[in-house]
Amino acid sequence: MKYFLFTGFIISCLFYSCKKSDGGVANFMLVNGTYSVNSLTAAINGTAINASPLTQGQYSGTIAAPYNKIPPGTNNLTVSFGTTIFLDKNIYTGSVNGYSLLIYDTSASIVSPNYLFLTDDLTKPDTSLVKFRFIYTMPGDSIDFLLTKKTDSTKADSVANIQTFIGNNPTAASLQSFGFTPKHGTYKPFIFNHSTAQLLYTSDSITMGKAQIISFIYSGLPNGTGNSAPKFTMIVHPPN
Repeated sequence: MKYFLFTGFIISCLFYSCKKSDGGVANFMLVNGTYSVNSLTAAINGTAINASPLTQGQYSGTIAAPYNKIPPGTNNLTVSFGTTIFLDKNIYTGSVNGYSLLIYDTSASIVSPNYLFLTDDLTKPDTSLVKFRFIYTMPGDSIDFLLTKKTDSTKADSVANIQTFIGNNPTAASLQSFGFTPKHGTYKPFIFNHSTAQLLYTSDSITMGKAQIISFIYSGLPNGTGNSAPKFTMIVHPPN
């Protein structure tokens, strides 16, 4: 009888140990979408997640691994601008989706940042498609974001004409979805002012691979404070 009880005790301990360690990991990313803050740092439960301060357009992970791995559940997050604590709160992160904290400006003339906590759906798309979202982090007029396979043209011949902007009162729901699914391939990006049709940004061609999940983030303002030069950031999210 005592051997049975002892065996049961061992099994119970092993079960508890497995349950305790079976928490997995959560994916968390800090994104500096401002043009006025160039010393953005963050910590989870007191441990820094970025080795050096993030400047405009940068994020806390790497190209190969954009998310920081943190414990799932409730964690304390602090975000600082230099030595000034901007945010100190508890956040909840599950182990299925990714989570991005986007810091952005609310004014073109002063340092007045705000934040959005985005839930990133990491469900893998069909292998012939790409899921992407475009986030424009400047307050003010809307813009047109074009991707075209004709690299010598500014016509949106094959994909999306997106008019989206942060404005002064955005919501996470309005920005976090990966709502566009073109076929994978090589494209050339163009960004225009929607009202004046002025070309604001273009670059060399970019490649979107099979079944990738991508965020495009555009920050910067010609008459803004801090880094006024536009920054175009492409983040490839790892699918589940």
